Amino acid sequence: MASCWDDHGYFAPRPLASMVTIHTKTEPHPYNIVITGDFFIGMQNSPGLKFIDWILSKHIPISSYDGEVHFAGEAWMEHQEDGLVLHLSNNSDTYQPTDEQLATTRKYVPAALPGLKVKLHSNTISFTHTLKPVHDEINFFIVKHMPIFMLACMLGLYFLIFNKPKSVL
Repeated sequence: MASCWDDHGYFAPRPLASMVTIHTKTEPHPYNIVITGDFFIGMQNSPGLKFIDWILSKHIPISSYDGEVHFAGEAWMEHQEDGLVLHLSNNSDTYQPTDEQLATTRKYVPAALPGLKVKLHSNTISFTHTLKPVHDEINFFIVKHMPIFMLACMLGLYFLIFNKPKSVL
């Protein structure tokens, strides 16, 4: 998915802020972000469309399955009295970044975008691991997977019942 995106080059905080929808208390505008070795990728969430966001803005498709993911989480930008503030959260069920990785990201973002203030919001318990997708606790028969499973069963039955071989003369 990420390979189809446009590369907009390098940005300073102001041009970046003009591209990002500003988050307010009445209108939340969170983004799922992934920082890889080469890119800072963001995809806006739509809080009212949870199911669509769940499908389209997962961190792995956003990163295009990149093996060099340094951080994955959520971000939002606010206007405050002292200027623009980028809020970062390590909320990613896929990569589960630690608080240490969140702190490292806090150092990286202002270095990449000088003048941008960063505020952190921790959503994890601090423990040490590498930033790889978490596959340990996948349970394929949970409620959100049942419609896909049922559709596959229905298609299988359709082909078994209606796809009869043609007789040879």
